[in-house]
Amino acid sequence: MISLTEDKTICLGDSINISAVISSNTDYQVQWDTSHHFLCETCVPVNVKPEVTTTYYINTNAVSGCTNRDSITVTVIPEPGPKLQLSSDTIVCENGNIEISILNFENSHTYIWDQNDIGLDCYQNCKTVKASPADDTYFSIIVKNSYGCFKEDSVLVTVERNIEDFLIPAKSICEGSQTVLSTSGGNHPVWDVDPTISCTDCAMTTVTPTQPAFYWVSVVSDAGCIYRDSVFVDIIPLSSIDAGDDVLICKGEAIQLSGKGIGNILWTSAQSIQNPTSLTALTSPTESSLYFLTTKLDECNLLDSLFIQVLEKTTIEAKGDTICPDNMAILTASGNATNFQWYSENKKLDQGDTIIVNPDKTTEYMVIGNRTVCISDTALVQVKVYPRILFNLSEDEYEVFINSKAKFSVTYDEDNDYKYEWSPPTGLDCTDCPEPTVQHIDQNQKYVVTITDMHQCTEERIVFVKFNNKCSGKGFYIPNIFTPYNSDGSNDLFRVYAEEASEFISIKVYDRWGEKVFATEDLNKSWDGLYNGRKLAQGVYTYIVTARCETTNDIFNFAGDITIIE
Repeated sequence: MISLTEDKTICLGDSINISAVISSNTDYQVQWDTSHHFLCETCVPVNVKPEVTTTYYINTNAVSGCTNRDSITVTVIPEPGPKLQLSSDTIVCENGNIEISILNFENSHTYIWDQNDIGLDCYQNCKTVKASPADDTYFSIIVKNSYGCFKEDSVLVTVERNIEDFLIPAKSICEGSQTVLSTSGGNHPVWDVDPTISCTDCAMTTVTPTQPAFYWVSVVSDAGCIYRDSVFVDIIPLSSIDAGDDVLICKGEAIQLSGKGIGNILWTSAQSIQNPTSLTALTSPTESSLYFLTTKLDECNLLDSLFIQVLEKTTIEAKGDTICPDNMAILTASGNATNFQWYSENKKLDQGDTIIVNPDKTTEYMVIGNRTVCISDTALVQVKVYPRILFNLSEDEYEVFINSKAKFSVTYDEDNDYKYEWSPPTGLDCTDCPEPTVQHIDQNQKYVVTITDMHQCTEERIVFVKFNNKCSGKGFYIPNIFTPYNSDGSNDLFRVYAEEASEFISIKVYDRWGEKVFATEDLNKSWDGLYNGRKLAQGVYTYIVTARCETTNDIFNFAGDITIIE
């Protein structure tokens, strides 16, 4: 059994496929009429392009001997079918849109875009549509004329999401340096404005950053899409490298280098170095040498050095002191030793570059400096102790009455030019003398004298003065012996002396039998030792003085002895 598709209608110049459905229980052969001049008369389907309405016949011949024949008519409308010319396949930027145009748009035709192709702003009878696809999309369209003839076509819109990396990797440069940044792809680069960039519209530009910074650039792809990216330029501080402080070591001693740096590490020296690419390399130099530390990170190369001095012998110096008695002396040692041991009179003292001692006399000290395996060194110093100040109080307590005074009695070295300072000055007749006199005080007093010698050494002494709030015979001076009869002009007269003359009332002198031999109420009157015009016997006589205390107005008496000798 043979069955052809329904009759077809096409426009002039179009072609169409015609086909047949054949059902048979046995083998068969297909044969189109030879009058159609098909290239393949036994093919199903076949493509035909008649210029006029044409009927096509097909025959089948089964092995059983059965034959079938059928036909299909293709009606040709004597008008050409619609033409469809679209803009070329194109590229759109991600999240962007692009126009697709019908280049030969005819208002008499009907244009229908496939609504399954999402992303168009218009799907029917639009000369131009905007496409904004989320993914690569074929946008399909059918155009029909008034006869129902149609033409199909499509446009591929590819979504551009990225382009090849167009920037160099991050860079590292030394502090104070510059570097070149460049783009390796894209078109029309534009760098963000920055005061440290030399050119903002160059594919290659120079930057001189003062701190770590990102530099941003925009480029345009061949499809017109704009891409933006940045490159980070790190600043390596010049202080990031440190070979360490210069060091001293003893010959034969190993030392670990302790550097600081960023990036690739390399130690170099004329001496051998173990593990020179480590910051903590090890070396054992045989002579004093320079060691160089190099660090490299990208474009930043830094160099630092240290000097290792190799010693065979320790060298030290020491300094003594000069002190006043009872003071502390400071002894110091310096040099390249790491340990200092002090001695005095073969006795071990403290360790350290500084010790404190308090000798009571001038003393010699020895210090030994050691440093690992180096030969030790020795230094001698002296602590000179100045002589002690010679100043002693005969008494450290005195009593002063209202009308009396007291002179401080001391013994001191008169050959030394001591300086004295008494404090407080209350009641003292001098504050810079060794033996001041105190009077006219109204309360107990504590006096401190500071004695300073030529070396500026000082000592202190303390004197207590008790104040007695009454008058006393100590306010008077009365000689206890005189020689009235030898006529030598010395100590021939006896009289009374008073601190305050107004306090004196009278004096009476008695012999040992109680007979009054002299009396006067005149302080200025002297006694020549005569009684009733005659000389008295040598011996001891007693006097009684009557006085009035000016401050209290009290009358008081005091007595004493006077000796007459020839």
